[in-house]
Amino acid sequence: MDGQVEKILELTAQMIRNRAYTAHGANANAELAAEYLSKNGLAVEIIENNGHKMVISKLGSGSGVLILNGHLDVVEGREEQYEPYVEGDRFFGRGTYDMLASCAVMLVLMTELAKNPPHIRVCLTLSTTEETDGEACTGYMLDHGVTGDFGICGEPTNLAVSVMSKGVFRFRSNIRGHAAHSSRPWQGENALLKAVDIYRKIEQLPFAKRSNAYFEQASVNLSRLSGGTVMNQVPEDAEMVIDIRYLPGEDTNAMLQEIQALDQDMKLDLMLCKPAVVIEEDDVLLNCLTDAVAEASNRDCVRIGQHGAADTMFFQEHGIPSVEFGPCGYGHHGPQEYVEISSLPIYMNCIKGMIRKMEALPND
Repeated sequence: MDGQVEKILELTAQMIRNRAYTAHGANANAELAAEYLSKNGLAVEIIENNGHKMVISKLGSGSGVLILNGHLDVVEGREEQYEPYVEGDRFFGRGTYDMLASCAVMLVLMTELAKNPPHIRVCLTLSTTEETDGEACTGYMLDHGVTGDFGICGEPTNLAVSVMSKGVFRFRSNIRGHAAHSSRPWQGENALLKAVDIYRKIEQLPFAKRSNAYFEQASVNLSRLSGGTVMNQVPEDAEMVIDIRYLPGEDTNAMLQEIQALDQDMKLDLMLCKPAVVIEEDDVLLNCLTDAVAEASNRDCVRIGQHGAADTMFFQEHGIPSVEFGPCGYGHHGPQEYVEISSLPIYMNCIKGMIRKMEALPND
């Protein structure tokens, strides 16, 4: 396994240096991945949507299909993060944890599987837009024929299996107040303060306070607030953007109505609405994965919920059960991002164990 870990780190380092926060850099990672697979004897397809490249590679035979999904793009980081380095068990660099190392594991695993193809089909799908617009790549691949029985998205989870994630409900609102001279604020209605008051009321709405087994409540964030034109005037207009991550089971139309009811004069503009993701706890293939994780890691597999959204939402839209599952690390989207090197072979063995368990399932 030492040689495989070395190859995983080498591939990850190459992808980090491509600075994949740009479309050019992410596409360079797609070309790198395709070239690596091709050189190791795998059939590879590169497809493109609006300038964004995707990689698809398939192997194996049989009726079961496992989809391995990763994204080759990263968020922008500090310049020094694009020169990776090792410190103890930690491999530092932009995207190591989210999720270039996961992609590298999947690439190396595919080359190993090619030597002795499994009796299920494994389909590797690599996106270049998850951080900005997952629909442009993973959504596109699923819309254009990629399908399977179960999906693993290699997002960072510290070897836990995410069986639920919050949905996205983001809106812009315009709030009207009443202008007055700054020396007499009581003669006006400050639109900025009114916006903050509405935000605080949203935090207390029923959908924002509900909980379940994985989440204490929804996430409600005031992402942007602006207003006012001159310094000596009570602001007459304000605009705010609120980003809500809601729990599975919520009716987003009802959410919108509840928010509008707080101020009928407030103008609402829905910017983004994406579904929450949930997989049935007794799903046979989910249990295969959690058993494989327990065996490979020598500990009970932990099931978690993710506060953020991922490309699992597109699998759910196509009726494909999927989870987020990735290696250990820390600091994704932060200045000290790293992946734990020792977790990478464990992560690979978890997926290999999942494949073996799928092979052992009775055919329908």
